[in-house]
Amino acid sequence: MTFSRLRLNPTAAALGVVLGVYSWLAFFYLPAGVYWTPDVGLKRIQAANVRWDAGLDLSLDYPGRALDPALRFLPFRENFYYIHQGRVRFSQPPVIAVLSRPLLAWFGPRGEPVMALIAGLVCAWLTARLARSVGAEPAWPAALLAGLATPLMVYSPFLWEHTLGAALALGAVVIVFEARVEWPRAALAGLLLGLAGAVRKELLLLAPVLLMVMGRRGRRLGAACAGAFGLPLLAWWAYAFAASGHPVPPEFRISTTPGLTSLAYFWHAGLGLPADFVFDPRYGGLGDALLLAVVAYALVGWKMPAPWRDLIQAAALAALLAGAWLNRAEPLASGALFGLLSASPFLALAWAGPLAPPARTLRSAAGAYYALTALALGVMTPAGPYLSGLEWGARYSLLAFPLAAPPAWLALRQVWERARTPGQWAARIHFALAVGLSLWSGVWMLTGVSRMRQPTVDAGTRAALLALAEPAVVTNLWWLSAAAPDLYLTRPLFLVDSDEDLRAWLAAARDARITGFVFVSYAPLSEGVAAGLAPPDVRLEIEETRLLPNGMTAGRFTLTDSRQDWPAP
Repeated sequence: MTFSRLRLNPTAAALGVVLGVYSWLAFFYLPAGVYWTPDVGLKRIQAANVRWDAGLDLSLDYPGRALDPALRFLPFRENFYYIHQGRVRFSQPPVIAVLSRPLLAWFGPRGEPVMALIAGLVCAWLTARLARSVGAEPAWPAALLAGLATPLMVYSPFLWEHTLGAALALGAVVIVFEARVEWPRAALAGLLLGLAGAVRKELLLLAPVLLMVMGRRGRRLGAACAGAFGLPLLAWWAYAFAASGHPVPPEFRISTTPGLTSLAYFWHAGLGLPADFVFDPRYGGLGDALLLAVVAYALVGWKMPAPWRDLIQAAALAALLAGAWLNRAEPLASGALFGLLSASPFLALAWAGPLAPPARTLRSAAGAYYALTALALGVMTPAGPYLSGLEWGARYSLLAFPLAAPPAWLALRQVWERARTPGQWAARIHFALAVGLSLWSGVWMLTGVSRMRQPTVDAGTRAALLALAEPAVVTNLWWLSAAAPDLYLTRPLFLVDSDEDLRAWLAAARDARITGFVFVSYAPLSEGVAAGLAPPDVRLEIEETRLLPNGMTAGRFTLTDSRQDWPAP
């Protein structure tokens, strides 16, 4: 074989670029053990506690149990855990933790992002397959856009199940959009869809959309898909019931409790609800104006002749680019970015004009799924788009990004074809702005990852905490265990968020013959306040208050029991 006969597969090359960027971010750019949001740190603790003694056991070892048998001072926020039959478990989905456990055992902290990274790469590959199925060829640009210009890039380098759930759901979508589908493939699509819902509960909202599309291709196919969809969900429910003793899985009962109340986000957002989910709600009135620009972009693509069509659409894209630039300061300061088009504004291209039936159906499915997630968050939670906390791009709707990438690429290709025609100056402006939005989206995703290099507990602070010599660490920061999971895994860590809690903990520490502890917080605990809360027979003295690199303080206390006779052990 000669070199002239070798042909480079452009899709494989595009996936190689995506893999290279993801690997650089995960293993070189980001320091090992970065926990920029509590969810990621808790996944680390969950993965470290996966055991297969007599079947799968996800209960947590609590290093402080000897002092705290009543589990009063667990260092987690209430919605992150539950207790059943004296055992502590996290209420978050465990699949990524179970899959990552061997990688952690083999590679240590460097093994944390491997599973999510592979899933992110699979998402890019499946996006290319989906693009090919709907006629958006060549398919490799769709893989690049999905992999490098959407939040898939942000969530792939971390121990989190978002990309895993998206990969399973995309697998189901790819099967549904295949040119020819037999009932075994339809059943496989349903199985993947059910697994995706078990991994990430918001992906259950894809079910009505995908089952409707499959049902339109044939009742037998729809029935096979629906039947298989229920199997992994039944297994998930059975495990959740056995672990929690409650028919409602902890993800819905504890982690997030959806419900129709007068406090729902919808009631105070009103007509601003769509813009608050399509864009970052902090855009304010500008978000409403930009949403109107997107609507205009879509409407003129249907009937208006050139060059007015391209001119108006170019103006709409220019408004999106200007809006993204003008509203960059707050996400950069807070480290959080909400919304769809505020994260990847190039996806507005998906609504550039008429598309052939497969691509049109995919575009409708992407829009319907995003609308369902926005409606669920807006109507059933008070926080609405803010429910996810720290994120860079709507993570509860992550699947919508790769779903919209093939129609966006198809529209970009159509604009390019018009721009190549002599005299189509408006189309050239349209194309240049579309490329600019795509490049901005990629740079914006890299910017988001850069905000995660310095988490709340950085490497220096984590090392200082682990070097503390005292036998116990006490804090009033509920997130400390998640921001520094190694601290929880290696020594007793206790949460006291009131004076009464601290008084009770000091009494328990006396009974457990604890002679010293460290109090970690942003506000130091004075010796006078601590002594006032201590039992009468306990003397507290502060040895040192140390300023940690991230601005927290670590106060080292000695605890002496003044009673002459210790109780029998």
